[in-house]
Amino acid sequence: MRTASALLGVVIAFLYALVELQTALDGPPTDQLIEEGLQRARAVPLPQQNTLQDGYVEVFGQPGRFSQARLHELTESRPGRDHTYAWSWGSPDDAVTTASALGLDNLHHFVNSYLVGYRPFDTDQLWIPLYVLASRKTYEFDHLQYTGLNDVWQNSAQAFLQTRGDCEDHAIALADWLIDMGADAWVALGRYQNEGHAWVVVNREGSTYLLEATGKRRLSRWSEYRLAATQTDYHPKYMFNREQFWVNTGSEYTVRYEGASWRRASAFHPR
Repeated sequence: MRTASALLGVVIAFLYALVELQTALDGPPTDQLIEEGLQRARAVPLPQQNTLQDGYVEVFGQPGRFSQARLHELTESRPGRDHTYAWSWGSPDDAVTTASALGLDNLHHFVNSYLVGYRPFDTDQLWIPLYVLASRKTYEFDHLQYTGLNDVWQNSAQAFLQTRGDCEDHAIALADWLIDMGADAWVALGRYQNEGHAWVVVNREGSTYLLEATGKRRLSRWSEYRLAATQTDYHPKYMFNREQFWVNTGSEYTVRYEGASWRRASAFHPR
């Protein structure tokens, strides 16, 4: 009996050690940790809150620049300007080279410029950004939040501070925070179950993960995130980060977010 009790004690001690090791690796998924981070975020001035990155787009392999000022001219009186536009500027074969969307300032901006380099607070745990967004941001359609407008984008600072937003607002806030943490993160635009959608893709340690930024499950381990290869309901058309814009030239049903079917179309240069 003593031998069995001793063995049981060793097993229990081992299990406790595993739990402590996992906590050390992943960090404690506690509301206190999140609240402390949010308090630090509220204490920092936010110059990005009401501004977007000014700059221009350079189309790969083509001369010339597509400036923010030119974009404003083209969209100022365009019908249906409260939609996301795909542009073929600079392409001899009318292939898409960049995209723009209407911001809270009622002006169109290149999609890259909505990633303004905003990290609400410091953390070295990559699961924290999605956990925080799941905790504090509520999904709401644009036409309900902005009466009479179909599609309005919040930049990453606005998207974090405002507690309501739709799919691209969630994705922009999440991707920009992850990028600032050193992650290779992208916002993907396309369709999910035949509806227009935006989500986040992260390349990490040889694997590609798909992060549903609008999901409200508060996951506390990176290992719980889904591999992109298993997510067949997501149909990507474009991807962008702070500097680059990519176009899917292959099947819309792909679960790959890199390779020959993805064309690097343009680069965004902030001023």
